[in-house]
Amino acid sequence: MAIGIGFSQEDARASMKSYRAPVLFALLWTSLSVTHQPADPRARILIYAWSPLAVMEFWATGHNDSVVVLLIALALVWASKNRWTWAFSALSLAAGAKIWPILLFPLFIGWKRTRPLRWWQWSVLLPIAVLLALPYWTNVTENLQFMSGFMGGWRNNDSLYGLILWVTKDLYGAKYTAFTIVALAVAVLTLREVPLDRASLWAIALMLMVSANCHPWYLTWLLPLLVLFPVPGLLLWTALVPLAYSAVVSWVTLGEWQGSSAFRWFEYAPVYALLSGSWLVSWLRSRRRLPDSTAHTPG
Repeated sequence: MAIGIGFSQEDARASMKSYRAPVLFALLWTSLSVTHQPADPRARILIYAWSPLAVMEFWATGHNDSVVVLLIALALVWASKNRWTWAFSALSLAAGAKIWPILLFPLFIGWKRTRPLRWWQWSVLLPIAVLLALPYWTNVTENLQFMSGFMGGWRNNDSLYGLILWVTKDLYGAKYTAFTIVALAVAVLTLREVPLDRASLWAIALMLMVSANCHPWYLTWLLPLLVLFPVPGLLLWTALVPLAYSAVVSWVTLGEWQGSSAFRWFEYAPVYALLSGSWLVSWLRSRRRLPDSTAHTPG
């Protein structure tokens, strides 16, 4: 269409990138606002601003995931200021852009003992969802299957999904198992009252770990949260995930997309090794800090 009205493909791509530039600058500002705690050094904004992944996937390639990431970052900022209606509005718009942010709703609603904390503020989702879903009502079943495909459909750069598929030996079984794992993790994070930003980071990370399809730009969903919690293993993942583009080589030369080859070990083995090692070190340190219950205390 752009060519038909006198623009070249290069002009069309340039206009798309210029359109996204305000979104990216807004995301940069919002990521800076996320570091609202005194203990969070403002220099951590460089985790997002200088991330090669963000530069490549947002500025160079122009993926529209930047809109979703911006809306989730805004939701977290408003949640930190107890502006929950605005937070749920931003989260609802994010779910309208890409369906997966719907899994964050239980975390935002929260739970205290035997009841939800924000049992009515989330209802702003309903009119927004109805309005944004109107174009998709022509074939609800097909659209739902398509939207959930990355969790259990076409395999590409997957990690733990391969293990799930090996256990279930069925594509649909693996898909439903992955959904169940994520749902249970979100429930545990909610019921244990894990802080919202930390819970959101691990919910998104686990979802990507068990998904059948993990494109490199999906890791940009973690970047604003890594500004708050620079987990070494997840930071390494954002650095190594471009290795997934090795599948492009076979696609160009052979016409075959080999997104689930053994080459993935070069990406995931260091990531899971660092995550496991970091957890083990943290656990050992916590054990050393525990008081000795058998020690004699002066009376």
